[in-house]
Amino acid sequence: MSKMHFYLRERIDKIKAKIEAELKYEKVLTKTQKIVLTCGVLFLYWIILSSSFEFFSVLIGLAVSLGISIFAYELFTKDIRSRGHLIEKILSFSLIYVPELIFIYLFRLIEANVNVAKHVIFMDIKPGIVKIRTDLRSDTGVTALANLITLTPGTLTVDVKETLEGNTLYVHWIDVKTFSSERAGDIIKGGLDKWLERIFW
Repeated sequence: MSKMHFYLRERIDKIKAKIEAELKYEKVLTKTQKIVLTCGVLFLYWIILSSSFEFFSVLIGLAVSLGISIFAYELFTKDIRSRGHLIEKILSFSLIYVPELIFIYLFRLIEANVNVAKHVIFMDIKPGIVKIRTDLRSDTGVTALANLITLTPGTLTVDVKETLEGNTLYVHWIDVKTFSSERAGDIIKGGLDKWLERIFW
């Protein structure tokens, strides 16, 4: 057999693996579960933001959350990883995964602000564009990672390229510390992709 045959076979296997992964995560949640999960998360954040437990406020929050969930559940749940019972999913996403991600990101944000301020004061800037890989495959997961990187001072996601092995992000970095793509990825991502992998596939 020729090398081309083995190459094509390998590519076909990778495409099949990607499609199987997408189908697996798509079929995990039923439509009702997606609506209930979306409604639960939206309603919880309504309560947190309004800080009101008055009957009228809670009723409006529940009605608004349910209305949004019925029409927009796919936007919120299409790329979500699913484990365990529906109640476990709602509690996990609302009380553990999302708050954990926000908490970790706030620390990364403070650290990045201090580093950028130091570079500006000492005029020690070595800008460049680096290529980093992520194992996130879903559009929502990759978009969330790209936005978190862009929101972090000193880095800006300029392009995303989808490959069979995963997704590649091209990031403008204010201080290129290494030419190793893997090492640069570890520094820039700061573990954010691992946290996002708990939420998105």
